Amino acid sequence: MTSPYLNLDTDSIAQEHICCAIGKGKHQKGEQIKRDWLAQEFHHGLVFRKLNERGKVFIEIVPSEYALKPIVAPNFMVIHCLWVSGKFKGHAHGKTLLDFAIEEAKKQNKDGICVLAGKANYMTDSKFYRYFGFEKVDQTDNGIFELMSLAFDESATIPQIAKPAKTSVLVGGCDVTVFTTPQCPFVPTCLDDLKTVAAEMGLNVNIVNVKSHQEICEAPSPFGTYGVFLNEKFVTHEMQNEKGYQRIFSKFLA
Repeated sequence: MTSPYLNLDTDSIAQEHICCAIGKGKHQKGEQIKRDWLAQEFHHGLVFRKLNERGKVFIEIVPSEYALKPIVAPNFMVIHCLWVSGKFKGHAHGKTLLDFAIEEAKKQNKDGICVLAGKANYMTDSKFYRYFGFEKVDQTDNGIFELMSLAFDESATIPQIAKPAKTSVLVGGCDVTVFTTPQCPFVPTCLDDLKTVAAEMGLNVNIVNVKSHQEICEAPSPFGTYGVFLNEKFVTHEMQNEKGYQRIFSKFLA
């Protein structure tokens, strides 16, 4: 029987959609950045598996030493993203994709698999992973992000959130600082909206483009993929439109 899922690779990445940003809409620039990054990371063991339909159903996993998440987890696989949305919910795609990821981690001889989870946007609720045997092994000081882990070997090193991300404080930060990665196609568009709002509010914006696992573990951005700081304080990991940033900045400047 033919599988309803497919794995992207260097041959198919140019033709297949990448789920979270479909088509030629406003996120086209970020989509191309994401495609270029995926093509590079396939050689490092990254796996992007999706439903072979036009929809947002996929999982992206990568060996921890290449993960763009602030996770210290020697010989573990890291889930960058697991997303099932719209009409595809309720058909066990989440479980099927997670099962695949676990087997892929074992195939790559990893000691386990882990993921940042929580109740905020852009994350899967921790209880989903807990249902499938994952345990919470760490969390950020602000309580927003939980590190869930499934170890295959009892002697495996327990994964941790890198210390700068765990405290989520940008020491010496001034005005708006944004930590970005090429991992999410929504980033360029949301950055444009953020810059517009910051200019209207008289705030300078400093963009820090993070491109490696080492850099992400040295940064205070707790979600890794995207992190916005106002002065020294972490304010959001969510990619917003202009109204969203107006609301967030006004709240923290009040």
